[in-house]
Amino acid sequence: MPPTAADIRQQFIDFFVDKHGHTNVPSSPVVPHDDPTLLFANAGMNQFKPYFLGTEQPSKEVGTRVANTQKCIRAGGKHNDLDDVGKDTYHHTFFEMLGNWSFGDYFKEEAIRWAWELLTEVWGVEPKRLHATYFEGDPKEGLEPDLEAKALWEKYLPAERIHPGNKKDNFWEMGDTGPCGPCSEIHYDRSDDYSGGPLVNADGQDTVVEIWNLVFIQFNRLTSGGLESLPAKHVDTGMGFERIVRVLQGKTSNYDTDVFAPYFQAIQNVTGARAYDGGAKTFDDPIDTAYRVIADHIRTLTFALTDGAHCGNEGRNYVLRSILRRAVRYGRQTLGVQEPFFYKLVPTVVDTMGNAFPELDKNPDAVASELRDEEEGFAKTLDRGIELFSQAARKAAFDKYLDHDQDGMSKIDQVLVRDLVDRKVIVDPIDAPEAVSVPLGEANWSLTNPRIIPVIAADDAFQLHDTYGFPISLTQLMAEERGMTVDVAGFERLMEEARQKSRAGGGAGGDAKQSLVELVQKGLDAGWFEATNFTGHETTECPAQANRLHVFKRDGDVFLSAPSAGAGDDVALVLQMTPFYAEQGGQVGDTGSMTIRHSVNRSGGEMVRVRVTDTIKIGDVHVHLGKVSAGTLEIIDASDESHFSVALAVDLDRRKQIEANHTTTHVMNRALRAHVNDQADQKGSLVDDEKTRFDFSHGHALTDEQLAAVEDQVNADIDANLPVFAGLAPQDQALKINGLRAVFGEKYPPTVRVVSIGVSTDDLLADPGNAGWAQRSIEFCGGTHLKATGQAGAFCIVGQDAVSKGVRRVTGLTGDAALNALDEGKRLTAKLKALHEAPPDRLPEMLDDVTKEIEGATLSLRTRNALRGEMAELNERVKQYRKAQGDKASEAVVEHARAIADSAAGDVVVAEIPGADGKTLRTAMDVIRKKHPAAAMLLAAVSDGKVALLASVPEAKVKAGFKAGDWIKHVAPVVGGGGGGRPDMAQAGGKDPDRLPEALEAAKAFAQEK
Repeated sequence: MPPTAADIRQQFIDFFVDKHGHTNVPSSPVVPHDDPTLLFANAGMNQFKPYFLGTEQPSKEVGTRVANTQKCIRAGGKHNDLDDVGKDTYHHTFFEMLGNWSFGDYFKEEAIRWAWELLTEVWGVEPKRLHATYFEGDPKEGLEPDLEAKALWEKYLPAERIHPGNKKDNFWEMGDTGPCGPCSEIHYDRSDDYSGGPLVNADGQDTVVEIWNLVFIQFNRLTSGGLESLPAKHVDTGMGFERIVRVLQGKTSNYDTDVFAPYFQAIQNVTGARAYDGGAKTFDDPIDTAYRVIADHIRTLTFALTDGAHCGNEGRNYVLRSILRRAVRYGRQTLGVQEPFFYKLVPTVVDTMGNAFPELDKNPDAVASELRDEEEGFAKTLDRGIELFSQAARKAAFDKYLDHDQDGMSKIDQVLVRDLVDRKVIVDPIDAPEAVSVPLGEANWSLTNPRIIPVIAADDAFQLHDTYGFPISLTQLMAEERGMTVDVAGFERLMEEARQKSRAGGGAGGDAKQSLVELVQKGLDAGWFEATNFTGHETTECPAQANRLHVFKRDGDVFLSAPSAGAGDDVALVLQMTPFYAEQGGQVGDTGSMTIRHSVNRSGGEMVRVRVTDTIKIGDVHVHLGKVSAGTLEIIDASDESHFSVALAVDLDRRKQIEANHTTTHVMNRALRAHVNDQADQKGSLVDDEKTRFDFSHGHALTDEQLAAVEDQVNADIDANLPVFAGLAPQDQALKINGLRAVFGEKYPPTVRVVSIGVSTDDLLADPGNAGWAQRSIEFCGGTHLKATGQAGAFCIVGQDAVSKGVRRVTGLTGDAALNALDEGKRLTAKLKALHEAPPDRLPEMLDDVTKEIEGATLSLRTRNALRGEMAELNERVKQYRKAQGDKASEAVVEHARAIADSAAGDVVVAEIPGADGKTLRTAMDVIRKKHPAAAMLLAAVSDGKVALLASVPEAKVKAGFKAGDWIKHVAPVVGGGGGGRPDMAQAGGKDPDRLPEALEAAKAFAQEK
């Protein structure tokens, strides 16, 4: 009986851990929170990137040999398998990668020998079915063939089963930059007669499939595109879990194994579709394709959302939304499901993979809830989008027909094209005894004439994206199903135009930062400096003392290693030790000053002053960014650190405020769990000298009651002046502390720093299971903090926002900023309450003034919400007052109009209506017309410093040539305005009320002439 998928996973881990001394390290999240260069973790080596670069060293607990199974997503970016999912036996967007790594330990010989041992001796794979590849070299990059790997494989395989491979297949790179190197792939040949050799690395077949890739990391790809040798050689192997399961279970498709069987059963249960067939025609079967796509995509979405991503409009979140919408479209169009179904598959992922990845059990209901919301949102536009696509397809077919040389088309071609335009196509008209018509939605253009391939227009693709939420990949897929293509280049142009309209900011910060990453790596390799000794937990100042120094100077968009720097130069300085905290874990980097004195005789020398504007961390190295404000710094002999005397001073006031905000963030984290959501996970934070900004998992806005409870809890902890403790502990012991909080997805070292409030680290470790610890703030944190909570002074929440689906952001203030906000709230509250006694005629103006003050003030959010309720009540009073005044004014206008009607004589009425406006002028005109129906009238009013004119001419006078529009055009310029209208009715406005009497005389004169 073949092994199960779970057996195979465990056998791999046991082989390397028990037999070859590796450490089993848990998979990192599929969302690489600490690596902005990646959309998703796409390989097992992602979490070990700093070890390969040399910016960090593996701890003793991790060691130099590691093995695990890594969750991977390849959808978007450099590695993207999304378009191939469902179309073949082995591509997936989510997959597991079994891997073993060496960090400067063993290399090619051991990696190849152990791979052969596991495959042939442990798992019993038939040796005759295995092929290996090696890198053939690339003269353009100066890369030699990997003859060492070739020779090692010759110990196990005959020469005809060892194949050279080009850079595309046999030189592995994680992304546009980063660790890379030649690789040796192992392929499995399942042909009946072992004849698959020529198919190694051939696309479009699965007779010979790659199952394991042994990467020999020797280089680092720089931002310039060049390659640089790494200081040590490493091994990074990756075995496709789903593929090896297929081999060991004797299946012809990954989808035929027990990896996917539970998903197919669940899909059938929730959709009611017929069972997955998987037979000889499975790739021509749209229902089987739908099964494969949906099964793959639910794994991707469940893992991604579990690990902290969300469906959205940007970056990885947009990719996830696109994947979900592909799955939903298959369910709706192919399987005929009209109700939300996709979210119902989440429990299957948890049940199937929860043992290997226990994080799936953490909050599957939240994952399912978000997927359901996304499904329901897309369903509202899906049918309309499909109809729009059909229209676009018909238009594309018609346009192609018009563009094609009809004289060069056969009669059958012309009939076929016309039928496509009419939403149907004749299938196989030559061979079929009778013409058969099918709807265009089921037709494939390639069934007609492959020389005529219609293209969905860029405008239509963009509208599908912008209005109906169809990702371009989905539009391409639907077009492909009909044998059509999409004008992707045109679509991208339209997308870029849209981005330009909304884009803000920019700059070269990213390039400068990346150049420093490469320089730090080089500096570590060359011995220019070592990991920084951070002293900032104990002090914020260092008096003048010997300190090793290296200088990087900014040159355009990048930094370069420099022997000197002078006043005005932007620099990045690396020191042997520093009290400057480097930006990390949400806390911003320190600023301050640096004074450097250097001399070959170790005394005297020029004084150089540097203003430090930021401090960042690259690996274990602190980099001080700033500007030389005085003096010239020359590196005479960087190897002799005694030549440099450096005095350092952190901006103390700024640091204290940062610490107040940081400690309060910890207190607020506990209060949010206590009063809002006891399952909330921290999703990010920003702590600077102005505020604390905290993101956490929660699906709804905080109520006024919750805001008040959190704010009061934090202030109670501040008033209690609780001591703040920080201590180091082994990670495995610290994780046992009841109530401990860590940022999900964050990578922590084996020895962690535990920050606890109100209870010491020693007490926590002595009794980790104490139920009382759950009521304390206990977190992993490397940041700087207050000595006691009372030093924060005060706290208030000033804002809350939705960051993304299921993530809320709370912003708070501490210290004087919080007290000022609270005091301002009390002042404005009193001022607003006093308006209840204001005279009704003055209330509108006074309320408007206070409203502007409130809008511009920094206030506690609970105070602002209370003020909004108070303002709503006062606004209702203003509304009632204005209505009453309006009623009175309207009555006065009517009375005045009646007086004019009583006194008017003749067939022309020209008058001003005091107290009227543009609206009530019509009422006045109606009153006068009842008594003088045959009269031409022009009425005027002044309101809010502006003139309103309204003219009406009866039909008889219009026929005689007297037109209201001409009348208004003649009069309006007198009051500095303009207007017009129909011959029987016209209106205008003016901005010079002082000339209204003159305008009325002009109106009378015009009427007399008519």
